[in-house]
Amino acid sequence: MQHLTYLKYIDFVFGAFVILSGVLAILGGLGMGAMMILLAGDIIMGVIYLVVFLVMGVVVLGVGGLMVMTGRGLEQGRGRIVQTIISGLMVINPASFPIGTAIGAYGLWVCWMNAESKAAFEGGV
Repeated sequence: MQHLTYLKYIDFVFGAFVILSGVLAILGGLGMGAMMILLAGDIIMGVIYLVVFLVMGVVVLGVGGLMVMTGRGLEQGRGRIVQTIISGLMVINPASFPIGTAIGAYGLWVCWMNAESKAAFEGGV
């Protein structure tokens, strides 16, 4: 169970950073769009910046929220499949190399190879 606790905290920390990234993307898009509209006078490009960064920020916020909810699920013995998907994406994502790759591999190991975690997910604990 100790590795599930570690993975839970890793999900909370990474989820918080991802949520922060989503908020910064939204704020950056608002700032860039406003500068395009007000300073350059290009309304179309300003709106495009606003929409693109808003959509991107909302998606990133959703991923961060999913990571936090997965961490909460891990402490209750659930969330194995979602954690596997998140860990798999962290392993293959070149932008998260090397730390994200190592954490993703650790998440896969905890979910599928660790005997204590397997027992917790299967209801044995």
